[in-house]
Amino acid sequence: MARDICTLLAGVVIIVGFLPSRSQAGKLSGFERDATRDRSHGDRDWHGPTPHEYDSDYTYRYDTGGGAARESYNPLLSAILVTPSVISWARAATDVDKCVELDLEPRDPGEPLIPFLRVDAAYQDVESDVDALDYRVQIGYGPIGFELNQTRYEEDEPSDHLDVYRLYGLWRLSYGQRVEIDLGLGGIIVEGDERNSGFSWTIPVLVQPLDWLLVEFRPMWSRVDGSRIDEYELGALFNWNFVAIKAGYRWTHSPSESLDGPFVGLSLRY
Repeated sequence: MARDICTLLAGVVIIVGFLPSRSQAGKLSGFERDATRDRSHGDRDWHGPTPHEYDSDYTYRYDTGGGAARESYNPLLSAILVTPSVISWARAATDVDKCVELDLEPRDPGEPLIPFLRVDAAYQDVESDVDALDYRVQIGYGPIGFELNQTRYEEDEPSDHLDVYRLYGLWRLSYGQRVEIDLGLGGIIVEGDERNSGFSWTIPVLVQPLDWLLVEFRPMWSRVDGSRIDEYELGALFNWNFVAIKAGYRWTHSPSESLDGPFVGLSLRY
């Protein structure tokens, strides 16, 4: 299984690494320009139905005769949200009785999933004249967590720099002791010649098939002054006690620019 995952990850990184870039010069200025575009008169990216196109009977009908009570307990919702939250809490609190009941083991210090503290630093090669340093700090206990992320881009020609900050509140769900899915809501700040902020959300997926290997997929979606910024990070962490070497590929797209490239770095956790 580990060999298949590593092979798949390597293939994805190699393939996307040869994708053509969408522009050559002034990438950071173009990216910041997208993040300051005024779209207050409407979201031009939206192609869905307008509110009057919905069937009001279908959308707003409410069963006052007991339908709400019948749906008050949802086994699927419990399996997706409630039980994974209980698992995260029990493993972090080293609640042995609850872990035995759930057929799990309490969390050991240094495990990559639901960490008390995690600090990451990585270097990204975006293009020949653009690179980035990325920092991430996460603190938490059981299902509750907070994450601060900064990415600083530097461009040689023309000389420019851009800082992107993200802050999330996380709800960390454990599906057993090898899979974690986080639900994150927060904000984003894009700071270059100007400073602009917006809303951001993320759903990181972490899978640990082996003690020494962790595979992460981190999608992040943001809105800044009406412009959409999509970010996707796929990476592998090679664990050793409290330290891991990580490598992967990151895609960052605004409406007219892309800041894509491979990255490599370190991860420390407790």
